[in-house]
Amino acid sequence: MNAGQPCWIDITVTQAADRERLVDFLCDVFDWTFEVTGPDTGFYTMLRRDRADVAAVGQQEHGAGRWVTDLSTDDIVGTAIRVRDAGGDLVREPMTVMRAGTMALASDPTDAVFALEQQAEGADIMMRRDGRGYFSLGRNGDGRPADLRPVILVEDLTVVEERVRSAGGTIYASRVPIPGGFAATFAAPVVGAPLIASVNAEGIT
Repeated sequence: MNAGQPCWIDITVTQAADRERLVDFLCDVFDWTFEVTGPDTGFYTMLRRDRADVAAVGQQEHGAGRWVTDLSTDDIVGTAIRVRDAGGDLVREPMTVMRAGTMALASDPTDAVFALEQQAEGADIMMRRDGRGYFSLGRNGDGRPADLRPVILVEDLTVVEERVRSAGGTIYASRVPIPGGFAATFAAPVVGAPLIASVNAEGIT
């Protein structure tokens, strides 16, 4: 995994019912499957496509209800220093996360929150991306607090938008032209955190 490359996305909510509804929504929209862990890990729920981990939904007392994109690093302490030097801040200092490695939560000068992740040597962790879930970075431009939005690559944007509506989600922007294709911005009925589905020009009807 190259340093600086996005390597994971997840979202944390406060209630079990919200976690379960959000997982059901995402699986309905993207044809994902899931596996729930135990209370020691906050019922962290792995979302998978074709047996590859693509995202997760967690449950914590102070869950923020927003998507967080992890950026890989080979030196989390040095990267944390550079975040501060560049005008950002550390929301949470580097800490060991089970056998996965070391993580920190940071924000950029616009208060967009992201995570840093230094993978433990030999860790069998969710950094492979050979499923159908992918992501890149986006940013609010309408006066709301900045965020970094995951982008999920899909095969048929029309079908995804129909599933979002059927599952009770809200579409903020439909079939927006982007370089090489189209994108739709939407949110689940549980949380208003934006998520983007993207497709190449052939995958829209």
